Amino acid sequence: MVLTEGPRLRFGRGDRLTAKWAAAARVLADEDAQGASYIDLRLPERPAAGGLAQLPTEQADEQADPGAATGAVPAPTPTPTP
Repeated sequence: MVLTEGPRLRFGRGDRLTAKWAAAARVLADEDAQGASYIDLRLPERPAAGGLAQLPTEQADEQADPGAATGAVPAPTPTPTP
């Protein structure tokens, strides 16, 4: 498969490809990830969209709390198995 538009997908090693593609689909569908230059899928349970421009409100929040704005898309919280 050749992707011609959109962010670069960083898969890392060739393992867990099904989980990595599923994570890529979730991040690409997330409006908060629009405009990302890359998506890091090396840990599919914690994908991260990078290269996002900060919005003015994020810049103000970051000035108040420098660790607040990361530009990463949070992964869903796993459901505990009984």
